[in-house]
Amino acid sequence: MQNLRLGMQNRNGEADTAGKAAYEPIRLYIDVLNTFHNDLMLGLFWQSMRYISYFYPPRDDRKANYAVEDLLSVEKAKRLKQETDAYYLNIYLGIVDFIETNHETYHLEHEAQIPFTWTIYRKRPQMRYTLASTVIREILWEVYPVGSYLPSLPKMAERYQVSLITVRRTLEVLNSLGITKTYMGVGTKVCLESIDMDIMGRSEIRENLRLHGEAMQILALTVHDVTLHTLEAAKKERKEELLQTIRMLRDKNNSILCIDILMDFISSECSLATIREIYGKLRELIAWGYIFSAVIAGTGQTEVHLHEFICQLENALQADNSGVFADLWQSFIEERVNFFYKKFPLWNTSRDAVDEEKR
Repeated sequence: MQNLRLGMQNRNGEADTAGKAAYEPIRLYIDVLNTFHNDLMLGLFWQSMRYISYFYPPRDDRKANYAVEDLLSVEKAKRLKQETDAYYLNIYLGIVDFIETNHETYHLEHEAQIPFTWTIYRKRPQMRYTLASTVIREILWEVYPVGSYLPSLPKMAERYQVSLITVRRTLEVLNSLGITKTYMGVGTKVCLESIDMDIMGRSEIRENLRLHGEAMQILALTVHDVTLHTLEAAKKERKEELLQTIRMLRDKNNSILCIDILMDFISSECSLATIREIYGKLRELIAWGYIFSAVIAGTGQTEVHLHEFICQLENALQADNSGVFADLWQSFIEERVNFFYKKFPLWNTSRDAVDEEKR
């Protein structure tokens, strides 16, 4: 396994020069990712690199240098990508060969895949916001209709497998957003009231909106290929279930629910465990777009009408046209991201304030 980790010798014993380029892409990717000003994206990148850290080449072999005066031409970037792809492919094939050759010796057929877990860092405890995101989605799907009451605190703690303290803190968050209202001795009622713009001054609201925007940006960059891969590998019955779920949106002009359907499908059906983990976490953050929608509603504006988009999705699924289905989602997410950035450039203003303090 040490030879696999190094991956620097081919079968003829000659040096594998592709490995020498493996470090430069890390530097290149960081430079590119920094242009997005997306802390969530950077955190995901570094956690992904840590997860596959055994793929790194030894330091003595990081000799390739394709940059001239800190600039990298398109031609050199393509060459760098080709050599990096060859390097990682060589290691991947070596690992597959090792597993196939030694699976009986080491009983590898009984070993589960080492899971990738994406940790999203917040200034405040995350559990309350994770649960709040779940409850928001369930309210929007009318698991808890407007006017109804949420289950008691003990029942919620049991249902969501959290402590009573977490439930109380979650209800504080939901009450502050006008999603629910707690009456002493009665219970917590679902309200879905409009949100006043003044709430934007609260740091926890700004943080959740920032994370929502950054999650949407990651989705915009990945949704086409991930959707295409997942849909092409999905079973026929799961595609039919997806179609029926999308049809449920005809009477619900809600972009958050629309995106939630796709995120649920991918996080449960994608053949890649890492993608399921990532999209499951993105799903939680995207639900915080409810704040965005509620603020827009509070100003008298309405969301873009989704009827045509939903019909197009239905037609693409019925025609079994995965490419068109993925294209539709790509365009839709990009439009939502652009609209969100235009209305709430909160991450830029907060970053500017931090930079100003440093000066």
